[in-house]
Amino acid sequence: IGVAVFLVFGILAAIIAERRVDKELSEPVLPTATAASWGEVDRAVREGDLGKAAERGEAMIVKMPGYPGGHEKLGIVYLSAGNLKKGEEHFAEAYRLLPTESNRQNLEAIRKRIGAQK
Repeated sequence: IGVAVFLVFGILAAIIAERRVDKELSEPVLPTATAASWGEVDRAVREGDLGKAAERGEAMIVKMPGYPGGHEKLGIVYLSAGNLKKGEEHFAEAYRLLPTESNRQNLEAIRKRIGAQK
């Protein structure tokens, strides 16, 4: 009897696993717009197109205003482009959303640089 019960449970487990695999394979796998768009920001930065990076990043921040990593990326873009005020705004928001040591250091550094220009 024990062997029969074991076989029944084994067969049921195999059927369930097969249905799960079939379902996963039949559903289309689409990249998320969010991941692709932040990737475009990174690509534009690597290509040196800071205007495009800022434009794409600002569009993403509208969709994801609570994403500290996005604000940090935009802070870096604006800092690289020489727009310290916009960089400060985004570093400040990144720090407000996620008060890490790294975000604090970014904010302090850009504020120090702004102070040195006055």
